[in-house]
Amino acid sequence: MVVAEHGVGQSGRSNRWATVPALAVGVVLLAAFAAPLHIESRFSIFPQDEGLLLVYPSLLLHGAVPSRDFESVYGATNLWVIAAAFKLFGTSVVVERAVGIGYRLVILGSVVVIAWRRRGPLAATVAGAVCIVFLAGTLGLAAFAWVGALAFASFALLMVDIGLSGPARGSPLVVGGVAFGCAVGCRLDMGLAIVLALGVVAFLRRESIRWLALGVVVGLVPILVNVVQAGVGAVFRDQVYGPIFVSGPHRRLPLSTLSRQELILLVLTVVVALATVLTGVLGLRRDRHDWGRVSLLVMGVFELGLLPEAFQRTDSLHLALVSCFILPAGVLLPPWGIRRAPFNLMPVLVGVVALVLSYPYFGRTYWSAVGVGKPQPMEYLVTGGGRQVPLASEQDQVNLTALLHAVDMRAKPGQRIFVGPRDLRTANYEDTFIYFLLPQLVPGSHYLEMNPGIANGTNSRLASDLSRDDFLILTSRYDNGAGLSSAVAHGGTAPNSIVKTQFTPVGTFGAWTLFERNPASRT
Repeated sequence: MVVAEHGVGQSGRSNRWATVPALAVGVVLLAAFAAPLHIESRFSIFPQDEGLLLVYPSLLLHGAVPSRDFESVYGATNLWVIAAAFKLFGTSVVVERAVGIGYRLVILGSVVVIAWRRRGPLAATVAGAVCIVFLAGTLGLAAFAWVGALAFASFALLMVDIGLSGPARGSPLVVGGVAFGCAVGCRLDMGLAIVLALGVVAFLRRESIRWLALGVVVGLVPILVNVVQAGVGAVFRDQVYGPIFVSGPHRRLPLSTLSRQELILLVLTVVVALATVLTGVLGLRRDRHDWGRVSLLVMGVFELGLLPEAFQRTDSLHLALVSCFILPAGVLLPPWGIRRAPFNLMPVLVGVVALVLSYPYFGRTYWSAVGVGKPQPMEYLVTGGGRQVPLASEQDQVNLTALLHAVDMRAKPGQRIFVGPRDLRTANYEDTFIYFLLPQLVPGSHYLEMNPGIANGTNSRLASDLSRDDFLILTSRYDNGAGLSSAVAHGGTAPNSIVKTQFTPVGTFGAWTLFERNPASRT
């Protein structure tokens, strides 16, 4: 089969989705995707990052508003997606992680379909394999806001690819615009990549941008509602100013924290993004109306807009969050220097190189998640309020079970409880998931997650929140800074003073200590 430089040849377009090849590719990739799920479902919860995905949607279902009733550094759209799933299927870790699986399937499906449309089944299979290696076994199954944003955005790029294939096609472009808007609603910092992509469409396909813009406005409805409910200032403070200019610098990690293999992968990711842009630009210089090159350039500038996520905290997790989309797109690059070949040699080669380079870390992690040669991990569940959460160890299970029992024996429904670090001058991290296990109590602070410079900042309201609480659960688990680059930074002493003067420790359970308000300090 001879393949056109910018996509599948005309003679192959009518049968590129032939049933047998499509089913074969789909079965292979779905089997590879599903292989580690039975083990990943046993992974311990991310105490704060996944904990907030359980607590915040539960609060939304009871009328709470992000940035008004609790701090939320991410957009409301992802929280509403999870809340809708809770409403339909029940509030549980299983349902939250099912949303995460759905996000990952959308990313995988979008990558595979785009590659198939452009390069055929072999390239689609390679692209899917690269995507799976980074998605599975590395990120767990949590429905993180970035994963949700990438799922919406990757689906939007697929719709743009369809909508730009010939004369402007309104329906897929509108759908793509809605998905772009939802992506921004999940993570506002995804907006850079999306603005770049929309800018290319506006410059090269003016007749198409109005359809995309219409869809974007619809997709932004959840975050616009959040702005109306909480106020422009509160949303800007929580979701833009705070994470970018205040807590963000404290959480950054230098490139030196990457291993050699991870650094090579980061370089390859940047090279693929730049090569995608260059290919689109050079192609459009020859033919400005080539829809394939327009779509490729849109994807390339979108990839460039994703790169800050990998550089703002250079660890394996954030690298995977970007490489899972950019490296599979390498199969879209043209077979430079090879005009006629039995298949798209160069694009497939890029995918194979990505797989080989990713194996020392991500590939081994994938096989570990599949369980090859290793016993399945134990699942240590702790139960509270009719809900269950998986933990990392049996000792944590024992300690938290005893802690929750002590709270149940002392607290009355509707009383206020705060969960945080033992030294409240720091705001490194916390066990947000404990709120999820105490649904009969009211979260006792605006800060249900600890972000440095915010919860312990000069304008923090943490001290006044604590003065109204009935119980505290403080932990020493994050005294080492939880991997922060400036963990030694301390805030004011007022919250610690309130703990010392108004609360009494009533029990210590491993790394957790339960405090109860002194009767004399009740107002």
